[in-house]
Amino acid sequence: MRLTKKLDVVFQFFDLLANPRYLWRVIPIAALVVGYTQSAHSSAYSVAFYGTAAQVIPVILLVLAIELRVFEPPHKWTNPDRPKPKTWEDERAELQAEEWKGALWVPLLLVLVALIASEIIALVAVGTERPSGPVGQGIVMGAIAAGLARIGIEALRPPRG
Repeated sequence: MRLTKKLDVVFQFFDLLANPRYLWRVIPIAALVVGYTQSAHSSAYSVAFYGTAAQVIPVILLVLAIELRVFEPPHKWTNPDRPKPKTWEDERAELQAEEWKGALWVPLLLVLVALIASEIIALVAVGTERPSGPVGQGIVMGAIAAGLARIGIEALRPPRG
């Protein structure tokens, strides 16, 4: 992907933040920041916390995968009768719509990266039997908060047809 295309997706993401219709997508990121700031400045957690986090985070990832229907094939693959774009302009409009959908996935990707990083931090803390520092502690707690917020959002959304 070219740099300009990546920058376009980032700018579209910031355009989404100004649109109240998509503002709910920022809630998990806010939960990540709040969880990080509250946890990073508190006293050190024990290794048992990291052991529990190492068990909870994969469950959060699995629930998100099921809620987001990750394991289902895209509609394009299941609908062979889908009309093809007739002109170059139609194809360009369809590509722009796909890029817009890509910008909608940016908050979810941030949550997934935080969850994976926090799982690694938790496993290292359990493996070495030493709690991580305040930054690692904040990342783990913030990622769990963001993952739970995202699950809550998906649970409250109407079912997809």
